[in-house]
Amino acid sequence: MAESQFDAGVLRVTILSSRGIGRCTITPEEKNWPERLEIFFPGLTELESLQVESGRFSASGSRRQSGQFPFVLLAPAPATRNHKAGDKPPLPAGVLDIRVRQSEGGVLVVLPDRFLVEKEAFNLAWIDWLRI
Repeated sequence: MAESQFDAGVLRVTILSSRGIGRCTITPEEKNWPERLEIFFPGLTELESLQVESGRFSASGSRRQSGQFPFVLLAPAPATRNHKAGDKPPLPAGVLDIRVRQSEGGVLVVLPDRFLVEKEAFNLAWIDWLRI
């Protein structure tokens, strides 16, 4: 479950989950995404794994990789993607400036400005810390 707040070109999505692991899909109500998207995880002290995916790319990283999230480009349609479970992941196409930092009361993720286009869905998966 999530709440959202829009102010001065910034959409802040607050993830309301009592567990430190989860996933969700976020889609804008309007025609386009706002200029900036921030995601806030209240109560978390760490973000060991974060995966963000749109129809065009997938990026994964952790708080330690803030500003340097490796990403891969995705095929235009899911049916044409060749990657299957158990396959080696494709080589990264580069890195994205996804910022992850501790903030008052939780962890804040700030995506690059104009990160998403039009009304594409945005998938998010997270783990607060690895449980071994």
